[in-house]
Amino acid sequence: YMRTSCPDVFAAGDSCAIHYNPTGQDAYIPLATNAVRMGALIARNLVKPTVKYMGTQGTSGIKIYDYHIASTGMTEQAARSAGMIVKSVTINDNYRPEFMPTYEKVLLKVVYEETGRRIIGAQIMSKADLTQAINTLSVCIQNEMTMDELSFVDFFFQPHYNKPWNLLNQAGLQAI
Repeated sequence: YMRTSCPDVFAAGDSCAIHYNPTGQDAYIPLATNAVRMGALIARNLVKPTVKYMGTQGTSGIKIYDYHIASTGMTEQAARSAGMIVKSVTINDNYRPEFMPTYEKVLLKVVYEETGRRIIGAQIMSKADLTQAINTLSVCIQNEMTMDELSFVDFFFQPHYNKPWNLLNQAGLQAI
């Protein structure tokens, strides 16, 4: 509820550590999105605790030249450095069917715990703006979804946007 140990004092934004869902630990993750959410939560919880803070995955995105890049949760190296035993799946494919007039390559990596197969991180890069896939994976991390569940999530197919097996489904299926 953004309250500190002192009932009338709240903490938000870059001034505090926050719950990092991939590890379940508190971490310092200074992002504007976290700060804005926390400020809104403080406003909602000023009188009484009503809306609980759900933690963060540290999701972010950027465009560098022609490339759209986004990330959520932990990289494989960060997870290993934290002592986690993880695996990863990398998809390097065209984002839509090759019979379409144009298509672009996409590089997607999903990191998950070896035991239990819980998704803990993902990164994507493409000249096509596919960064919203990282928002979807952020929700997956927050809800502690597994690669097995990701394999069969109901995503739409339309050749203007994707392939019959969505990129995220493909990642889950490759981990099986």
